[in-house]
Amino acid sequence: MTSERQAYVYVQLPRTLNTVPAALLKVERLRDGTFVGRFRYGDRYLERKDAVELDPFQLPLGNDVYEFTKLKGIPGAVRDAGPDAWGRCVIEHKLQRSPADLEEIDYLLQGPQDGAGYLSFGTKVEPQASKRRYNRTHQLADLVAAAQAIEEGKRVPEHILAQLEPGTSMGGARPKATIEDGNRLWVGKFPQKAERFNLQRVEHATLELARRCDIAVSNSRLESVGGKDVLMVERFDREYTDGGYLRFGLVSGFTMLDADGYYLDRERWSYPLLADQLRRWSEKPIDDRIELFRRIVFNAAVTNNELFTGGKLCQISFSDIREAIRRDGPEGLQVAKSAARD
Repeated sequence: MTSERQAYVYVQLPRTLNTVPAALLKVERLRDGTFVGRFRYGDRYLERKDAVELDPFQLPLGNDVYEFTKLKGIPGAVRDAGPDAWGRCVIEHKLQRSPADLEEIDYLLQGPQDGAGYLSFGTKVEPQASKRRYNRTHQLADLVAAAQAIEEGKRVPEHILAQLEPGTSMGGARPKATIEDGNRLWVGKFPQKAERFNLQRVEHATLELARRCDIAVSNSRLESVGGKDVLMVERFDREYTDGGYLRFGLVSGFTMLDADGYYLDRERWSYPLLADQLRRWSEKPIDDRIELFRRIVFNAAVTNNELFTGGKLCQISFSDIREAIRRDGPEGLQVAKSAARD
């Protein structure tokens, strides 16, 4: 027996606060358990002079229906706007369902309307009016306590869970939330119960070291909460303007390489291949390849064994590194984060 689910894809148009329906994604689950995704831009969207393509190579503007079997039928540029590992954990906690009971499209639909990049998702043609109220620094203590409760498998009150949100797809499995402070949006990274050392302080210091090595690095700072540190890293995909925040599109290294995030596809996890892709994606390919090389050397120098492919990149150039620390164990799949505005 087959089944089909769908999600409308919305985009906040570049340099505006206007969010419009852009495409429809349908994902069919076949009898053998495999998934086929079918993506098509909307006719009204294609008529817009300011329409942007979500991926110029895999999803160019046009009337074609694009089919995908990788990533359980989700196009890479769409997947990049979905929740990260922590966000998925929050969604599972919120719905009281296990990962086996959820499909990829569930995570997209349950994810935040203010996730990474400029995409959002819904079940209706028109996007819902944004009701987003950002967390403030004075709420950090409650957010840290809620994150620790989720880690321990305890129930979290609904009003606190709503503040925690289902992640931003930035930063992997570490507990986090978006914080507004000083007309800027920050990713607040919280301490984990099982940490053997102050990971937040080490990461902040490593980001500062990268800055001194002339590598583009996001602004960061530490906030003390109940005797523990919260690392605040400024989001590169937002810019304050009168009335709200502009959103900037992004894609990951996985998407640029047309690769899965699984070891079976690891032959495509290659810095030389990524450098080659920058020739196509970047407006400044020479500068960005030099920047990529700097980051490779820096990763090696600080013993950062995370892979580059989970880092967020965009269609034009690298933006600031958001995460650059050593990881122990096989879960480090997000390398020193590199991303960019379009």
